Amino acid sequence: MQRQSKGFTSLFFLQLAIALFFLILGFQGIISNMSQNSGFAQQVARFLNAENPAVQKTELVMGIFSLVAGILLLLGLFRFGDFRLVVVSSVLIFIFWLTRLIMVRFMTELVIRNGNISFMPDFSTWLLAVSTDVIILCSIWTIARRSS
Repeated sequence: MQRQSKGFTSLFFLQLAIALFFLILGFQGIISNMSQNSGFAQQVARFLNAENPAVQKTELVMGIFSLVAGILLLLGLFRFGDFRLVVVSSVLIFIFWLTRLIMVRFMTELVIRNGNISFMPDFSTWLLAVSTDVIILCSIWTIARRSS
């Protein structure tokens, strides 16, 4: 079976979707830190659990990194620069997303007290968020493998 090497493939659209996701996530992370008074930014901050001090301190850094990740994925999509840049940046984005997954979902939203495990806000919402993060993580891994 011959692989399709030209044109738009499903991996092209996957990388485009993930690049746009990271661009939007980066803008929202930056906006939520710069203007906490606006209604939209407050909703984004509440959605990202920015009331938690651990999340609040790192949200601007994560926003900037997400913005850069989106730009690198977009540039790699249209083959600007060396293909190794896409591979290295995809691996760095993978490590970043895995770190974010652990920090946000397991260190701040999973609470263990007196032998009891509780989830913030509840188990089904937490599980949905973890599964979404894992889907994004697998997509980044697929993009990194495609580029190598």
